[in-house]
Amino acid sequence: MTTKNNKKKNSSTKVVEKKAKTKVKVETAMLSPTAIKHKRVLKYMTDNLCSMKEALAACGYSKSIQNKPAQVTGTKSWKQLLNQYLPEDKLLKIHEQQMNSWKLQSMLFSKQVKDEDIFELMETVNCVVKKVVEIPTGKLVFYITPDNQSRNKALEMGLKLHKKLTDKVEIKDTTPFTQLSDQELAERIKKGKNFFMKK
Repeated sequence: MTTKNNKKKNSSTKVVEKKAKTKVKVETAMLSPTAIKHKRVLKYMTDNLCSMKEALAACGYSKSIQNKPAQVTGTKSWKQLLNQYLPEDKLLKIHEQQMNSWKLQSMLFSKQVKDEDIFELMETVNCVVKKVVEIPTGKLVFYITPDNQSRNKALEMGLKLHKKLTDKVEIKDTTPFTQLSDQELAERIKKGKNFFMKK
């Protein structure tokens, strides 16, 4: 039997559900046409793990924009999308995990080698033994070691973000006597020759 109170509860629940659905529709409707196109590009990149240029081409952008993706990435709507789907705190968390990443490996030792010696030896090369399994051919040791490849990538990315590392390499010519003329250089060579030819 339904009472007045039950009817009120049921009707209020339905109203909340309707409000939630309309809110989602309003959010998508509020996106500008540019933001919708940018969202397609971002989705294509994440779904296909491709470059920005490939995603722009697949989403129908002109060649000039494909060659200068900064025209898209520099816009306000693109930055808003990145903040929504790739927030900085999430990226920093992944970066921190990468900086502290380890990889599992295994190594076969002779049966005569004591477990204590294995643990001590692995510790000297910054490895942590997780398990020692005796097999017919010897002792199979499972250990973790720092994943230097992942850590180096994370370090490089971190340094680039802090502008401590750039892709540009400046080469300075530090060769001595570069300011000397050919005649002056010949005289220096002659003096050096005479010095070494003396007995």
